[in-house]
Order: sequence, then C-alpha cells, then structure tokens
Amino acid sequence: NSPAGGNIGNSDTDISMIQLNLSVSDVEPITVNNLSFLHQGSGNIATDVAAIELVLDNNNNGTYEAGTDAVIATINVQPTQSDTITFSGIDQDLARDTDYDWLVVYDYAGTAAVGKNYNLKIFNSGFISAVGDTSGFAVNVRATNGFPVTGSTYTVSSIGSVTFSIGENDKGATFEAASAHNLSMLQIKISASAVENININSITLTAAGSGHDLNDLNGSGNGCDHVSIQQR
Repeated sequence: NSPAGGNIGNSDTDISMIQLNLSVSDVEPITVNNLSFLHQGSGNIATDVAAIELVLDNNNNGTYEAGTDAVIATINVQPTQSDTITFSGIDQDLARDTDYDWLVVYDYAGTAAVGKNYNLKIFNSGFISAVGDTSGFAVNVRATNGFPVTGSTYTVSSIGSVTFSIGENDKGATFEAASAHNLSMLQIKISASAVENININSITLTAAGSGHDLNDLNGSGNGCDHVSIQQR
C-alpha cells in the first residue's frame, strides 16, 4: 500500500511520501536507532517543506490518519536542511518475527512553484541503524527488491489528479454457486489529490474470465440481472 504519488498543492499537509515495511526475523527483537532518507527531485525541501514526520502506519493503508497512526518523530525543517533527512535517536523497539509499516509524511510550506517534484529513497543499508536487543550486534539490513528503496514522486500542480487501485478489502478470487446473488465482484479505491475536488463523469468496467457474462449471469441470454456501484 505504498503511496501512489501524483499531483499536490504547495501547501498540502499530511502527504504520505513513502511507506516502508520493516520485517523483523525470528532470531531476536531489534531496536532501530536512526533512519535516513535521500530527497531527490527538483524541489528544495529546505524551503518548500515545513515539517517531516516518521509515522507508524497502524492500519497499513499507506495514508497518514491522525488519531489512528502514531507519530514516531518530527523534524521541523530549517533553512539549512540538506537533501539527506535523518531521524536520529528514535530508539524504536521492534518485536521478533513481526512486520511494521512506517510512513514518511510531509507538510508542505506553501512556497514551491508549480512543476517542482519530490521523491524519497533509502539509498543503501547504511541509511538504517539498528541493533539486536539480545546480541547487541548491528542488524543485517536487507531490502526485498534490493537498494535503493524508492517512493513515488509528487509534483506541485494547479490541476488535480485521481488514482484508481484495488481496495484493501477486495474479496479476490472466490468459488460461488451458479445461482448466487449480490456478489461483490470488485472493490475500487479512488483517491483524489488535495489540489482540487474531482468530478467523475463515468466509469467503464470490462468483463474478463472464461465465463460468458451475457449468458451466465441470469441464465436468460439477456445479460446480468443488474450491476450496481455502491459507495462505502
């Protein structure tokens, strides 16, 4: 559920820039002491970003939600801020054989020009400092798909954007009776950027699979009984 990126306004707040999944092995609990990120993009975080937060994503959805997610650390950005962002002395205890999702969240300062873009990455294993609670030794840090670990890009724009993705509670593939009714076939997550309100005029869905939608869905050869779209 890593953030998808897209268009933002230059004064948007609580923008989730990257989601990290920290998976601790079953050997021992660990403590993460320091965590760094490298900013890349045409924007200048020293002038364009007011605050940066490291957040525990408690519901693992890739979006910062105050009251649900827990702020681990906050950096109030100064004019001397470099492109390397370091959360120092965070001392986060992580249980063995457990997964955690962390977010880095930006509050933009309202100064960036249209077209400026922002992206975060963990460049190599040296950007994470952690020790084993039992052994006292430095932890071997690995990336599932290799380093660098890179987030999505956000671009300052005066035009909004919308992102479609599979919803967190989509049922996926199931086995159903031939006469089943009221089946939820797909959950779609629609995320609008914070730049402006979005009006969706139409959505087109295309059938797929080995079944014949015209003949199979109500047995009359006239197509399905009905299709409905519901807002949750």
